[in-house]
Amino acid sequence: MIKKTNRLQLLIQCCLLCQIAMNLYAEESTDTTEKSLEKMKIIAEKSKPQHTLAVSEIEMQFGVQEDVNHLIAKKAGILQVPETGSQLLINGGSPFDNQFFINQVPLFVPAHFSGHHMFDISSLILPTIQSVHLATHTVPGNYAGYSHAAIHVQPGFFAKAAKKYWRRPEILLNLNNYDAVACIVKRFRKGKDLFQLSCNVPNTYYISHKEGRNHSYIWWDIPYFNDPQRPLWFQDVTFTGASDIGKLSLYEHAWLAIDAYSSGVGAENNIVPWGCGSISIKQKGADSPWQLTVGGSKQYQKVRKIYSKVVHKNRMDHSNLSLYGELKKVLLGDVELDFAMRAEAKQWKTSIKRITSGGIDETISDPQKEVHGTFHIGALHGKNQFVYGVDAIVGGFYNGKSQIFIDPGIWAKYHLDKGVVQWNGGIITSWPDIRGYPSESYRRHTIKTYTNSLLFRKEFTEHFSHSLQSFIKWQDHCPRFSLDPYLYQWDPMSATPLMSMGISYECAYAITKNWQTAMAIDVNRVKRKEGKHYTRYEWEVPWAIRPTMQCKLLKNKLVTLFISGYFSEGIPYRDLVETNYQINFADNLRIMPWYKRIDCKFVFVQPIKEHRFFTSFQVIFDMMNVFDLFTRLKFESLEKRQWENEREYYWNYHMIKKPVYLERSSIKLGIRSSFKL
Repeated sequence: MIKKTNRLQLLIQCCLLCQIAMNLYAEESTDTTEKSLEKMKIIAEKSKPQHTLAVSEIEMQFGVQEDVNHLIAKKAGILQVPETGSQLLINGGSPFDNQFFINQVPLFVPAHFSGHHMFDISSLILPTIQSVHLATHTVPGNYAGYSHAAIHVQPGFFAKAAKKYWRRPEILLNLNNYDAVACIVKRFRKGKDLFQLSCNVPNTYYISHKEGRNHSYIWWDIPYFNDPQRPLWFQDVTFTGASDIGKLSLYEHAWLAIDAYSSGVGAENNIVPWGCGSISIKQKGADSPWQLTVGGSKQYQKVRKIYSKVVHKNRMDHSNLSLYGELKKVLLGDVELDFAMRAEAKQWKTSIKRITSGGIDETISDPQKEVHGTFHIGALHGKNQFVYGVDAIVGGFYNGKSQIFIDPGIWAKYHLDKGVVQWNGGIITSWPDIRGYPSESYRRHTIKTYTNSLLFRKEFTEHFSHSLQSFIKWQDHCPRFSLDPYLYQWDPMSATPLMSMGISYECAYAITKNWQTAMAIDVNRVKRKEGKHYTRYEWEVPWAIRPTMQCKLLKNKLVTLFISGYFSEGIPYRDLVETNYQINFADNLRIMPWYKRIDCKFVFVQPIKEHRFFTSFQVIFDMMNVFDLFTRLKFESLEKRQWENEREYYWNYHMIKKPVYLERSSIKLGIRSSFKL
C-alpha cells in the first residue's frame, strides 16, 4: 500500500510532468485573438488588490455551474470541505472564518436546504450572479469580524437585448433532473429600467440517499420514532432591478427562500421563509466614486444529530439590518484616499433540544442582540510600477458591553510586465462565530489574527500564466467546539493559539485553440499550540491538487468536454465512542483517507444570432463523482464500502454507527435556453 507521503509526491510529479509535456506540445500558431479560449480573467484593483471572477467568463472555462462556491474553489488557496460546497477553507482557515455578502448584505449561512451545515446543492441559488469578488490577502485593515476572507456576490442580469428588442421580455429556462429554473427579464422606459424575476425549484430526491429499501434524507435523515421530519419542497424566488434616475443608478435585489417539511418529531414551523434584500444607489457609470447600500436578511440554521435512542436538535434564527457606504479615489496631492463605513444590527436566538422517545428531555434557549460598526480609511501612493499603501479600520462592538478596536494593514505592489508581486500584512479583529452558538459572555471575547502574505503572478505568454502565493498567520485565541457531542457550542476552556502557513501554486495553459488546462496545488500546515506542543487543527487539509481540462470537440466547436478533479488528504475529525452507554468523543483526532473525485461534463452550445425568438441553447450532460461509480459497480453493500468522508454519521437504535452517505455518484442531464417573447 502506498504511503500518504509517497502518494502525494507521486501525484505532484505526475501533474508537473503532464504540465511539462503540454508545454512542449504547445502550438506557436495558436490564434491570439481568441484570448486563450476565453480564459478566466483575474482583475487586480489598484487600491484594494483582490480577485474578481466574472461568472459568465469563468463558466466558459469550467462549464455551467449551479454553485458559486465551485467557481470560487477553482482558485489556489481556496479549498472545500468535501461534504459541503458552502464550507470553504481559505488560506488555512475554517468555514467560520469567512464572511459572505450579497450586494453588501452579510450572510452567515451561505446555503439553502434548511441551512444544513454539512450538505447543499447550491450554496447561493442565484441564477443571475454577475461577479464574485474575493478578498483573501487584503482582509487586514479593510474588514473586521472574520479572520480569513470576504466573499462578495454581485447579482446581475443574464442577457442584454439589442435596442430593437427592448420591448420584448426575455426568458431563461434551465431544466434538468435536479432542479428547474425560470428567469424573466423585462425592460421599461426604453431600456432605462431593467427588472428580472427568477424562480428555482430543486428536486428533493437528490438530497436523499437509499439504504436498502428505505430512503433517508440528509439532515432530517433517519426514520426515528416512526415519525421523521423530511423535506417536501424548496423554492427560491429572486428579484433584481436596475434603474437610471437622472445622474444616479438604483439597484434593487431581493432573495426569498421557502422551505417546506412534513410533520416530525418536535416539529415547529413546517413552512419556513428566509432570505435577504437590499437597495443600492450610486453615481451612474461603472466607475462611480461613491455607493450607499441599505439591506437586511433573515436566516436560520438547523443541525440534527442522532445518537442511538436520543435525537439532538440545534437551531438558530438570525436577522440583521445593514448599512454600507463608500467613497473612493479622493486625491490629496499625490496620495489617493478611499473611505468606507459598515454598520450591522443583529438579533439571533439559539435553541438546543434533546429529544427522547418519551418527549423533550432538555431545552436550552439563548436570545442575543448585537450592534457592529466599522469605519475604514485607506491611502495609497505610487509612481510608475511601484504602489504601496496603508489601511486602517476603527470599529466598535456592543452586546451589553462595548468594545473599541483599531486594525492596521499595510501592502506593497510592484507591477511586472504582464505580472505583479504583492505583499500584505496586518492585524484582524474577530469574535467567536455565531454559528457555533457561543454564550453571551464568550461572544464578547476578542480574537486577534496577525497575518502576512506574498503573491507572485506572471503571464509568460498569451497562453501561459502562473501564480504563486504564500501566507503565514498567528491567532492568539482559536475557539474549539465543545467536547460534549450533545452541544453544538464553542468551548472557551479548550480554545488555543493557532499557527497556520501554506503555499499555493496555480497555472493555466492554452495548449491549442481547442485544448486548455489549469491546475491548482495547495500545501498547508495548521497547528494548535497546546502548552509546549503543537497538535493538528481539526480543519487542516495538508495538501490538495485540483486539475481541470477543457477540450472542444468536433470542428465546429459546438461540443465541449470539461474534466475536473479534486485530490486531497481528508480533514481530521473526532470519532465517537460508547462508554457505559454514554456517547463521547475519542481523545485523539482521526485522519480520514485521502479524498478523490473526478467530474466529467459535456456541454453542447448552439449559438443563435439575430433570431427573432431564440437567443441561446445548451444541452448539459454532467457525470459527478466518477470514483464512486466504480465502487458501485463492484456491488458492495454500504457497510463494506470505504467511506472517505466520515465526519458525519449517526448511531442507529441498535447502537450501530452509520455514515451519512453524501458523496454519491450521479448523472445530471439538463437543457438551458433563452428566448424572447
